[in-house]
Amino acid sequence: KELLAPAHQAAARKEAPRHFLMFEAHFGHVEVFDTVMPGLQNLQQVYKGAGVDCPIALVTRVRDPLDYYISFFKWGVGFRQRDNPGTFGNNFTAWASRVPDLQSSLVLRGMSAAGAEYNGRFPARHRVDFGKVEAMLDQFSVVGTVERFDETLLLTADLTGLPLLRYKRNTPINKGGYRGTRASICPDIEACRRLIKHVAPTDYKMYEKYKPLFEKRLQALGDDFARRVALLKEDISSAQP
Repeated sequence: KELLAPAHQAAARKEAPRHFLMFEAHFGHVEVFDTVMPGLQNLQQVYKGAGVDCPIALVTRVRDPLDYYISFFKWGVGFRQRDNPGTFGNNFTAWASRVPDLQSSLVLRGMSAAGAEYNGRFPARHRVDFGKVEAMLDQFSVVGTVERFDETLLLTADLTGLPLLRYKRNTPINKGGYRGTRASICPDIEACRRLIKHVAPTDYKMYEKYKPLFEKRLQALGDDFARRVALLKEDISSAQP
């Protein structure tokens, strides 16, 4: 709502706002699908109706489902499991089995993260409707992948005019001082992969749809875009401490 007033003012002047506005829909009680996306779509209609060029891009990245589970576990669950195995299970597989379709759940409802992290489980009747996942993600301007982080960034910049792309990589300190590694979390990585394929079929449907679509989009952009990605990677590498 706060953005509609300046949008109407800009539309009346027939000129785009003279600023870039970027926000991260991270975690909170205001859900993206219910509130944020409809609000941004209303905003876009104001500009389009006035013939004003003010691009609004919805961007996200999907991740290999097993990698997503391991990352979530390292960040917010490992230390809780260490201190309270009765609630969080006594290993990675015990916890993962209690939070089916983790990634697609958080795509639709960010607050689902609270159950996975703080309670160590989803409700017994928890289900994810893949049709709703598609209905949401198909409205995004870019659905990239974590593996293609820089390609997603450059494509987003091309769509919006984002001027600064250089960044510094950060390795976060896991909560509670947890120091588990991928190898210690999943000593048998293929067994873990089989488990996640079993407990997270919607996560795999999502990843197996949108990863190939993004790869196809990158191929269509051709050699020139690939060269620009290579230059961006060189620039980012030079910026690391």
